[in-house]
Amino acid sequence: MSQPQVQAVETDKKNVLPDPELAVYAADGRRIDHEVNRSVIETYNFRNPGFLRQGDLRQLELLHQKFVEHLCARLSTFLRMECLVKML
Repeated sequence: MSQPQVQAVETDKKNVLPDPELAVYAADGRRIDHEVNRSVIETYNFRNPGFLRQGDLRQLELLHQKFVEHLCARLSTFLRMECLVKML
């Protein structure tokens, strides 16, 4: 391949596969292609979300525990044998 052909392929790759660090997406998943004021964009740590308070997490844990208890009772009734279900 000649140098202009290589440059054309590289340009096509840049157009098709944008740098993920430079890509901006809306809350509904659409990619925003127009100019964006990057000073108002905040990063979000998905590995350690902080959107649930401690009380909310406790309520969610209680809800899961109740579900496990009801599941165990239903399985025992349906299968006519003792079932033990443990929440991890």
